[in-house]
Amino acid sequence: MAPVSRTTFNSNTNTLYPDNVTAQITPGDLRSQMLDIADSVPFLTSVTTGAPDANDDSANSGSNGTFRVGDQWVDETAASWYVCLDATVGAAVWLLTIDANNNVLVDLYAAQTISNKTLFSPNMDGFATWRDNDKAIFGDDSDLQIYHDGNNSRIRDVGPGDLRIEGSNIRIEDFTTDDNFIRCFSGAGVELSYADSAKLTTTATGIDITGNIDVTGLVDGRDIAVDGTKLDGIEVGADVTDTTNVVAALTAGTNITISAGGVVDATDTNTTYSVGDGGLSEINFTTADNIKLDGIETGTTSVVSLPVAGTAGAGARHFVTDANATTFASVVVGGGANGVPVYSDGTNWRIG
Repeated sequence: MAPVSRTTFNSNTNTLYPDNVTAQITPGDLRSQMLDIADSVPFLTSVTTGAPDANDDSANSGSNGTFRVGDQWVDETAASWYVCLDATVGAAVWLLTIDANNNVLVDLYAAQTISNKTLFSPNMDGFATWRDNDKAIFGDDSDLQIYHDGNNSRIRDVGPGDLRIEGSNIRIEDFTTDDNFIRCFSGAGVELSYADSAKLTTTATGIDITGNIDVTGLVDGRDIAVDGTKLDGIEVGADVTDTTNVVAALTAGTNITISAGGVVDATDTNTTYSVGDGGLSEINFTTADNIKLDGIETGTTSVVSLPVAGTAGAGARHFVTDANATTFASVVVGGGANGVPVYSDGTNWRIG
């Protein structure tokens, strides 16, 4: 006879009241209810031969007795406590609830599975144990699963929404050394580490990197490796300690030569060069400019040797040693013994 539910038991109990006709409880009613009570009460079985197995079932296949769902088994040798969840013949399932250390457990015996069995809000003082590939499942649609597959530990989010790991400060670390892999700080940065040494840290303005950066591919559309090779070539060509390269770079395509002593020479008498903020620029001289420079280069001369003032051009300057007077701005006349500077006004040479 199968166990009855509490509702059925209560309903059947009502039939034990005397009826209004005979005021008696019939023997049949009393016997039936007593059988219901006997079949509905779980029995505690105490054995000393070890833990139950799949043959400790409703047919006494294991020769340890006949068991039903709810029966309990005490392993006196290991001081462990089991409860029967399924008494199917040859496939009984027993749940280890308390082990020898008084830890309250949830552990399926002999790796057997139970379908459609649910534990609601268990209160445990100890730990819950799941064997390999037994999953702790959360959510109405098995949305979150935590388990060990025999090789790897897995946290699997298979439902809608995000898998969120929340905390003020979060750290992922090596379980043997406590070395940091990743550290997350509330309202601040995130650190990625190598051998417990932070190598990349996010900041309010970007990232800070400690150490070298090896890059393959493009950065903002540029091939860093190719550009680096170009820069290396520029560095070699720009070696300012290499006199040959420096001189060649400065004089290439010009009429300038630079001697080992640093003297600069120009081979074109009609060309000079000017160095300023804009760089090196070329200036071409007119004939009049050359005459002026020739006069400065000559240094001293006599009045009779002066070039024609109009040809020399206004502003041309010379120095004569035979002026007969020293009056400023007067037209210079030779035949004397005075050394004076003279300038051309475009028509005459005057003292000044």
